[in-house]
Amino acid sequence: SWDQVLSLDLTKQEKKDTNVDIAYIQKMIAKRNQAKSEKNYDLADQIRDNLAKEGIIIQDTREGTTFEIKN
Repeated sequence: SWDQVLSLDLTKQEKKDTNVDIAYIQKMIAKRNQAKSEKNYDLADQIRDNLAKEGIIIQDTREGTTFEIKN
């Protein structure tokens, strides 16, 4: 009960580090960028949404597309 009162997260189970296939993510980002350049925005959105379901957040910047892995 002290854990909850003080928000210490002592009983919280750590998430296991999952093996992330960086090459797969980069491949999908390249496919998405190709789709965007061909003005196939439906496919680009689908790729982004599929990656988001896997916990990979795509971020478009001036320097290019980056990603963040959410646990």
